Amino acid sequence: MNKSWMVVFLTLIWCGFSGNFGWLNILLGIGVASVCYWIIPADRYAPYTIRVLPLLRLLLTVLIELIKSSVIVAWEVITPGDRAQPNIIEVPLSCQHEIERTVLANLISLTPGTLSIDLDPERSVLIVHVMFAQDPTPTLNFIHDHLEPQVIKVFRRAYD
Repeated sequence: MNKSWMVVFLTLIWCGFSGNFGWLNILLGIGVASVCYWIIPADRYAPYTIRVLPLLRLLLTVLIELIKSSVIVAWEVITPGDRAQPNIIEVPLSCQHEIERTVLANLISLTPGTLSIDLDPERSVLIVHVMFAQDPTPTLNFIHDHLEPQVIKVFRRAYD
């Protein structure tokens, strides 16, 4: 991505997070984006490319899971009784790069009812707390068969 598009992208992120698309805020965003682009070397993240179509698929998957898990957790909160059976599970990872592991762990923690706790020293197993883990197999299968491959497809280099 060339410099001007990166500044535009960072400015849109700036305005989106601040919730203000006024001219003064846009100019401030351009300034902040330019300084950030100048401070961070462009080749620092060169080994990683972000593929747009896999990213859109991943975002759709995460959005669907956020809605489903939010409804489940909200239902647990507003109804009497306690159906939660929390458990800590170990998720074996296929991710080879730090950025893939980081994004996967953050997506898991973003989902209501789950929290990434730790990564083992060999960086091959992610420890996850799950609120509804009567049977951890569906959660493990979802992460290993659906979420993790999508994260890998977003960041994996062409020659990997």
